[in-house]
Amino acid sequence: MRGSTVVGFFGLVLMVVGLVIAVLGSRALATTEQVEGQVVSLRAVDEMYAPDIAYVTRAGESRLFQSGTATQPPYAIGVQVPIVYDLADAEWAEIDTWGARWLLPLIFIGSGGQLVFSALVWFLIARRHERAIEALLRHGSRVDGTIVSVEQDRSDDEVESHPWVILCQFVLPGDTRLRIVKSQRFWYDPRPHLGGPTLPICYDPRDPQRAVIDTRALPPDP
Repeated sequence: MRGSTVVGFFGLVLMVVGLVIAVLGSRALATTEQVEGQVVSLRAVDEMYAPDIAYVTRAGESRLFQSGTATQPPYAIGVQVPIVYDLADAEWAEIDTWGARWLLPLIFIGSGGQLVFSALVWFLIARRHERAIEALLRHGSRVDGTIVSVEQDRSDDEVESHPWVILCQFVLPGDTRLRIVKSQRFWYDPRPHLGGPTLPICYDPRDPQRAVIDTRALPPDP
């Protein structure tokens, strides 16, 4: 569940960042004024076009706002565009659109929400798996399994720390078939803590494929 906790925490951080951006943006807009501007020219920016917008403040001052946002298709010359300008800073203005106000915070909140939801699903699946293991350990039939190997799981080459797993082989009563079962992952080397060449195996008599190594005698992960 360690991975789901990290993912969920990162998702919560993104959601908080999105909320902070939304709150700060709302507070910033409280010191602005909205007026109608008119696109008077276009500037080419990487095969797209950014508009130059003329507007008049509430005080009657004529200004020209050169937008840094380029679009394709471009704004039409002469079209009316809502503008917000800062009452305290004559140099600051922006096109007043829904996207300009809310797109960035919604991206953070939406991305964070998806991560939190994924972490929750991951947690529930892992918890269900844990409960199934706990049920086998409490109510399953038991047989001794021979330790075949204790090794690090290097299936994920992108991580620096690889967990350890124990492989055991066992034979069920009345069945000569040799079966192999892998333990849960350990984030330490369990070899010094093994008391002998065998470990108990708990399995479901109705479905022998459901088997688990009883490692409760080993120290928990740090």
